[in-house]
Amino acid sequence: MTTSSGQLCTRPGLVFVPGASGATRFRAAVRAAVAAVPAAPMLSEHVREAYESGLRLMREHPDTELLGSGVPDPSIAEGGVAHVFVTTAEAWLREPVLAREVFGPAALVVRVGDPAQLATIAERLEGQLAATVHAAPPDGERARSLLPTLAEKAGRIIVNGWPTGVEVGTATVHGGPFPATSDGSSTSVGTLAIHRFLRPVAYQNLPPDLLYGIDTLG
Repeated sequence: MTTSSGQLCTRPGLVFVPGASGATRFRAAVRAAVAAVPAAPMLSEHVREAYESGLRLMREHPDTELLGSGVPDPSIAEGGVAHVFVTTAEAWLREPVLAREVFGPAALVVRVGDPAQLATIAERLEGQLAATVHAAPPDGERARSLLPTLAEKAGRIIVNGWPTGVEVGTATVHGGPFPATSDGSSTSVGTLAIHRFLRPVAYQNLPPDLLYGIDTLG
């Protein structure tokens, strides 16, 4: 979440945590971890101001509370301080504004009291670049049931890992349904990204002497 001051498009911004005792331990670990994160520079004054605006929305929303925050550093120009907020699944499902991205080192932890709510939550997600499922072997059936929905919502699905960072390779998919990208049928990173820069052209009825030598790449 805090890599590059949260200014990566695959930064995890929504974390849905089912259960009771395990969720409590998770939130405590997150609170301790984020409290040790120093502020880091953001890309510009405009980016930092937009980040601060998103933080104000989270702070002032009646259904959220601050779980933890990082260490400010006034010596850093346009420094972004990490923040993690917490809400409930009921509030998240009721308030669309809580699904809005806060670009920067911030995340919203959503407490899911009934694991059966995960299916409804997955259906309500907007298009995403990536979706992660953290699961142990006993969770296999529930995790498997979420995958078809997540495949409709995201361009990349990860199990027991975080999406931050994109490795360039043949299997890379860095795209997803709108609003994650404007064209969910392509990827902006990886071998298949070349298709974003190509346009099909049909040459009809051309004799061989005209067709020969046409530069099909422009």
